[in-house]
Amino acid sequence: MELLTSIVDIDSIQIKSLPFTPAQKTTQIDALANTIIDLGGLVNVPVVQQVSVDDYELISGYLEYYAYLKARELNPRLPDRITVFVSNSKNQAAIRQQLEVLQVIEDTKQNSFQFTIPKGTEIDLQIKNLESSINNNNKIVFNALEQLKADLLATIEAKLPQPEGVTKKLQSRLDKRHST
Repeated sequence: MELLTSIVDIDSIQIKSLPFTPAQKTTQIDALANTIIDLGGLVNVPVVQQVSVDDYELISGYLEYYAYLKARELNPRLPDRITVFVSNSKNQAAIRQQLEVLQVIEDTKQNSFQFTIPKGTEIDLQIKNLESSINNNNKIVFNALEQLKADLLATIEAKLPQPEGVTKKLQSRLDKRHST
């Protein structure tokens, strides 16, 4: 059995049940969205269950999915398609089993870190979000300025007389002077 990624339209993914509300994870979604913009995609790929030919239900990777939506909101040049693992009748049991194991591992990590993570971590993440947002905005402004600069140079170049035309005009003037 092979597990391959597929690229599907974001709009073709349905969400029936959420383990959290996006408002609860705004800071994490924003942080991940900024890294998606920097990288151009996701490292951890959501898992979807195929419902019909072009319809899917999100079964894992909710945070990644919402972060990708946020990244597209911040940078509309990102594709409106997302890379996912598709669970189908052939691999469904194995995928569910792996997702359950990963959930147990995540729960264990959460419980052990609960006592050791300082409260400043959330503030650090918010600061990183702010820095990433500023950097992304700077990149957008820089790219826009570079495009304006290129357009301006092209406009100026188009309005400058071409050397061949200048030569013909000078030759015409010289001919008129010599004929008189």
